[in-house]
Amino acid sequence: MILNESSKWDEPVRKMVKDIVKVIKSDDTGSWLLPSDTSDDNEYQFYDVPGVQIYFDWDYDYNIDSPYYLNGDYDGETDTMNVILFINPKNFPQSMYDIVADLNDIVRHEYEHHLQEWGYAEEEETGKDNRRGINYYLKKDEIPAEMKGFRRIVKLRKEPIEKVMTDWFKRHQSIHKFSENQLKKLIPQLLKYYNKYFPNG
Repeated sequence: MILNESSKWDEPVRKMVKDIVKVIKSDDTGSWLLPSDTSDDNEYQFYDVPGVQIYFDWDYDYNIDSPYYLNGDYDGETDTMNVILFINPKNFPQSMYDIVADLNDIVRHEYEHHLQEWGYAEEEETGKDNRRGINYYLKKDEIPAEMKGFRRIVKLRKEPIEKVMTDWFKRHQSIHKFSENQLKKLIPQLLKYYNKYFPNG
């Protein structure tokens, strides 16, 4: 199946990422409930899709090995996205460029799960496993969300998809801990999915 290339969902992602970046730039670390902590709105509501909230937890941490640690997930029972970010001050603000790209990826990915939850996007398979190994990234219910996230970075950075994927896995080495050989097996499989969903590049 070819995913809809419409930029319809770019607006929600842009708005949510903009609010997260605003929090980071405020330098006020801690736990935030967005959008209510920064506006009069209680949730992000776009078009006729039920609203979603973001729990954003962030802090500085000199002890992490990478410039930053960023992760997220979606809770369908509460319609919330959870985003956690630790920034190594030694690499900040130089790391902000990559942080914004990865926020776009994660927010788009988790918002896709929100759309799936409410029937606005196809969910090919139900059930969630822990994020372990190559098989997680090849799960049928994860593939559409991954492709949407990668597509968002491609459009944002105007870079080839293979470079976007390779750089993404390098930046997240502390999470997945894949070897070079594992990535050589995984990335070509993801590229096939991407080219299937987005045949026009």
